Amino acid sequence: MPKRSTHRLTKKFLDGLQPIDGKDYSVWDSDIAGFGIRIKPSGKKTFVVKYRTPQGQQRKMTLGAFGQLTPEQARKLAMQKLGSVAMGDDPALEKRNQNKAKTITELCDQYLEAASSGRYLYRGKAKGEATLRNDRGHIERHIKSLIGAKRIDALSR
Repeated sequence: MPKRSTHRLTKKFLDGLQPIDGKDYSVWDSDIAGFGIRIKPSGKKTFVVKYRTPQGQQRKMTLGAFGQLTPEQARKLAMQKLGSVAMGDDPALEKRNQNKAKTITELCDQYLEAASSGRYLYRGKAKGEATLRNDRGHIERHIKSLIGAKRIDALSR
């Protein structure tokens, strides 16, 4: 865990933090182990939480920017994330997996490629050229144009 600071992260304290020439640095909260703020050379300040997974891997997760989140809101969010870590979850990995989710367009392209190569069977035979042409038309006109940009995990019934 990060070294604990002797400072509680408050608005007044955070307003006084200044960037250091060409270096990122972090200041950690005295109350919650793993909760801190990262200050960039540009002066941007972001709240972070640092933890270890049940497998022992160290992770650092950005919670949000100072100004968009108050220190109290960030503290509550950090406690939620650290609580889920205590329950055995890995919030940073879950967020990474969400961001890697395929879009509907990618899924449709994958289907068309597989169907064209004969990997999808219909009644024991590869789909015919007319069926594939029909599928391409439906996908291009209806699916991709309406929901193609959405991620798969964002869809509901």
